[in-house]
Amino acid sequence: MYREKFTGDRMEVYIANLTHNRYYRDKWVTPLLDTIQYYIFDINYRNHLKTMIHHDYGVKMNKVKNQQITKLIDNMQFYMHCCGAQGPQDWQHSQWRASAPIDLLDMDTGSHQQVHHVKNGNNYVVNYTLALPNVPFSCCTQMSGSSVHNLIAKSLVRCQQSGSTNKNWRHHSGCHERLQEWFNEQSWIFAGVGIGFAIFQVIGIFLSFILVKQIDDYEYLH
Repeated sequence: MYREKFTGDRMEVYIANLTHNRYYRDKWVTPLLDTIQYYIFDINYRNHLKTMIHHDYGVKMNKVKNQQITKLIDNMQFYMHCCGAQGPQDWQHSQWRASAPIDLLDMDTGSHQQVHHVKNGNNYVVNYTLALPNVPFSCCTQMSGSSVHNLIAKSLVRCQQSGSTNKNWRHHSGCHERLQEWFNEQSWIFAGVGIGFAIFQVIGIFLSFILVKQIDDYEYLH
């Protein structure tokens, strides 16, 4: 049986397949990773992300393109815990912020506080520093159990405060930076997987040589 399976040059082909990448992953995976890395790390990508934030997010929602961009940025900010391209300041001059109604912030947060009102004695007075939302709700740190479709900010009041630097209420890292960090993490994972495959290939080679020795012994005995 062994002699039939590994007759001729079949053993050489078998060992060659183990020692070389038979699917040539290095021919397409490495260029793909290099292309993604170049695109993400390029300053033009960051500027393009800023442009979408300034001109396309949350406005003219009758356009499919703007719907997709809004969904994309909300998902990015929610899952990657980031805000804006470089930070929350990217939203200050966006069309979304300029067109957002003040009523968007006029909501009870559960502690009888309203985002653009502050309590003065038994009454509420307008806080003009919060007349408009400063960042989308997906920029706010969320309560456990919230989702991108059901945002529950830890504190909507504190999240929307101008100049807030407290990371407990609002994400402060830019999404461009977080994408770079994420890609670096995936690169290390991919490298680890590659090393794992290499170890299995070495083991396969070792077992192949043992198999060759067994075949030689078998032929010798017969």
